[in-house]
Amino acid sequence: MGLAQDGAVDDALALAERALQDAPGATPSDQAGLSGVTDGRLDITLPFATFEEWWEPFTLGVGPAGDHVRSLDDAGRDRLAAACRARLPHPPFELTVSAWAARGITPG
Repeated sequence: MGLAQDGAVDDALALAERALQDAPGATPSDQAGLSGVTDGRLDITLPFATFEEWWEPFTLGVGPAGDHVRSLDDAGRDRLAAACRARLPHPPFELTVSAWAARGITPG
């Protein structure tokens, strides 16, 4: 089955987009009863010497993207890795990644 047919890349990208869309304005801190909450985005540029250096953390099953990668069979992981390799710059490369952060005051 080809990459376009199995949709693994599209599924992974959709998971990442949903996580980013949910982050700003998401209110887990409000649900935790925090007040005076400030939030923001933290950006960092990471260097990768090889594709494998970039890919390996996804295979550990951490976060939504890692969960998705771990849920694939060997052939699906191989197809996803090949599609990612084709979309990334030739190594070495740098990628800027973002994380959402919040700080608040606990009640009491």
